[in-house]
Amino acid sequence: MDSVAGFVDLLFPPKCLVCGAHGSVDICEICKQGFANLEPPFCQRCGVTTDGRREFCDDCHSGAGWYFAQARAAGHFSGPLRQAVLALKYREKRRLGGPLGAYLAAYLSSKPFDSIVPDIIVPVPLHRSKLRDRGFNQAQLIAQEVSKAISIPMAENILKRNRRTQPQAGLYAEARIANIRDAFSAARSPQIDGKTVLLVDDVITTMHTIDEAARVLVDAGAKSVLAVSVARGM
Repeated sequence: MDSVAGFVDLLFPPKCLVCGAHGSVDICEICKQGFANLEPPFCQRCGVTTDGRREFCDDCHSGAGWYFAQARAAGHFSGPLRQAVLALKYREKRRLGGPLGAYLAAYLSSKPFDSIVPDIIVPVPLHRSKLRDRGFNQAQLIAQEVSKAISIPMAENILKRNRRTQPQAGLYAEARIANIRDAFSAARSPQIDGKTVLLVDDVITTMHTIDEAARVLVDAGAKSVLAVSVARGM
């Protein structure tokens, strides 16, 4: 088997799935080193970058009614990290779910939520029509890797997406809220009832998607929802 694999590698040398450089791993070291980690100061509630003069951003300081308890992201949605996420989502590079999940798991090992330990991992779902078009849910691939790495179980079918929504990034605030309202549903289940849920997505941009998902999970019995993503789009 090893000789067959070696022959295949000789004919089709492995390449970095981000930059295309020849190598033996899915993301080369140069691309990994180009990941821009999200460093403090940031809002202790929603995770948005701040000037560091106070604990919370303006919205959270003024009492923004988020349903999630805290939101965090491992890196900035820029450079090689952005390229990797987009390659996973739109170029069908499914194998990138592994290293991106490992990157997120390494970030979680730094305890961004302090002493809080989640009970269950829930990926943000795709609508069935988008899942059919894409063939996979990138958040689920990432969450699977995180689950294995940090030994916390994942629940795939707790949270469902009821309808296909527009991309949030291109909408104004009011339209974002309307776009995502009632887009999710969740049945009450012992897997989340009274539990702390870690909601996993590939990119957090406007926070309205994760907040609507958190609302549904809390309504279904979750004690609290922590949201985390591979990257944060500003």
